[in-house]
Amino acid sequence: MGQNIVELDVDRLVPPLLACLSTASVSPGPSPALVQLLSPILRQRLVFLADRSNSNEPWLSYLSWEPDQARKLLELVERSPWEPHPVSGNIEFDLAEPVLFRKFDEDTFRSKVVLQDSLLEIDYILCTGSEDTGPEWRVGGLGVADQTPQDRSQWCRTLEEACAVFDLGVQETRPKSGDEKEASAISVDAEKDEEDAYWAQYDNEPMEKEASAISVDDENNEDSYWDRYDNAPL
Repeated sequence: MGQNIVELDVDRLVPPLLACLSTASVSPGPSPALVQLLSPILRQRLVFLADRSNSNEPWLSYLSWEPDQARKLLELVERSPWEPHPVSGNIEFDLAEPVLFRKFDEDTFRSKVVLQDSLLEIDYILCTGSEDTGPEWRVGGLGVADQTPQDRSQWCRTLEEACAVFDLGVQETRPKSGDEKEASAISVDAEKDEEDAYWAQYDNEPMEKEASAISVDDENNEDSYWDRYDNAPL
């Protein structure tokens, strides 16, 4: 059974994340505030790998799932491009592109958010949440978006559209019912019979002409055979 759909509020979700990242490069470990923003699977990955005593990797790299993205993320955070506004104290941001959504199965919704200047790409996942909070969007991974155009054909600009695209794909791939299979088989058989009849008219016509020619030739040959005896001298 699918979970309830909750709108993604970037104005509420993104600033706390940027506040945590702005000081992450000088922090020996992830702050509790950052950990609370992560999806369960990313949280487990970060906590487990960051706590390993033999790990030489910066803990920030574990927020990305691909090594190349982890390297780009580290470089971005070191520049710390997110500064609080001098008056409001909030970290302001603009989006590089519209927020995109995709439904992967009945229980999995994801969203991509790309920031304007830094090109920070935030992968959000709709998580079940607690009984008090209900479903919540949590960070499922971080990266840096490429400046080259990306294939976004499977992503949609609204949750409703993402649900509609997913439902359409399910209908196209679902098994056919017995009546649908029978109707499809009848249609295929009818098309095959029509095709066989079409080619048969070409196959039969030359055979009939050839058979007629052979019959005439046989009669002529037989007459020639007996004429030899009729014309022989006595």
